[in-house]
Amino acid sequence: AFALAFDAYADDREEMNLHVRCKQSNEMYTFALAESETIEALQNERYKWMFLMAKNSFRVLSRTKNDKQRRWNLLNDSLPRLKHVVTTDNSDDYHKGQAWCHIGMFLYHGKPELSQKGKRLLEDTDLWSKFQNPMKCFEAAEKYGGLNYKILTRTARYTSFQEKQHREALCLVDRSLDLNPDPKTNWFAYSTRGQIYCTMYTELSRGYQRRNKYDAPDKALLVKAADDLRRSLEGISSPKNEADLASALLRLGVTPSYFKFDAFRLADTGRIVSDIEQISEAMELFASAATNAPSDARFRKQYQETFHLLVASLFANLYQENDQASAETMVTRICDVMTRHKDVYQQIKNKQPTCSLRSYYPNEHRRISRELFRQHQWEL
Repeated sequence: AFALAFDAYADDREEMNLHVRCKQSNEMYTFALAESETIEALQNERYKWMFLMAKNSFRVLSRTKNDKQRRWNLLNDSLPRLKHVVTTDNSDDYHKGQAWCHIGMFLYHGKPELSQKGKRLLEDTDLWSKFQNPMKCFEAAEKYGGLNYKILTRTARYTSFQEKQHREALCLVDRSLDLNPDPKTNWFAYSTRGQIYCTMYTELSRGYQRRNKYDAPDKALLVKAADDLRRSLEGISSPKNEADLASALLRLGVTPSYFKFDAFRLADTGRIVSDIEQISEAMELFASAATNAPSDARFRKQYQETFHLLVASLFANLYQENDQASAETMVTRICDVMTRHKDVYQQIKNKQPTCSLRSYYPNEHRRISRELFRQHQWEL
């Protein structure tokens, strides 16, 4: 049951497989709880199993957005178990702290379902007052768990993404990393800090746009974000972590005034790119995320748009080349990119035939380009 629930033991990281593994893990824990009910020597282990069952349920809940009934079932099963962990005499302070932390995460992640039909459940578990202010749960977690790097990181996520207090959240993550700076075991803290930096940059940029400024904040926040997100990949190279790093690199490589923050909508021109190498690395990361999580359409869409942007910018640079050797090098690179990612280019062409890349084909290098494209067996 323990091995099934964790990514480190999985051969395939696709999200649906994670849902299946967590379900199988909880079924095994349920069987273990029933079998161990009368075994005195295992009474101190039972609350740990209950906590791990709730942890499995939270991982599924955080990845389930649209299935309201499933989300409600997860909340209905998990909150009573966690409440038992924090009230039982057999539970130690470490697990009480972790359980309070997960109660807080359940309360704010499950707020839509709990607001509609969860009042009775919350009153039965004495969590109604905590539901009004989930921060009380994280305070209780720190009271029992002490200076624990996992609790500090999860408190920081709530403080930043729910309370919008980014500076305070950064202080909490810094404390977490002071306790455990190893990215292999505390990768979640690096990932959280990188996401906070990206959020701060986005909010600052929106402020610039509201004031009609055609500029953007200093990209130092994005540089810090990319560094932290890169370190998080040392701990676990999940599709989500790869996509987060790719998003930061994409913003670093694009002229700020052209970036639209509502989605990954980028103008169809190569002139908006300020750093091709950053865009190229972002595309490779989106490609890896789309391959490892084929069921997530977001990664595929971001991969397609970043590919289109990269090739467009390469053609724009080719248009500006006056030296024949440099032009040949650029065309060779274009061929290499389009050949390695031929599938995604065909999808773009089939889906949007009007945005073909033929318009970037420069007249002054027609002969060189045609010859090189023919050598690579590629027809544009």
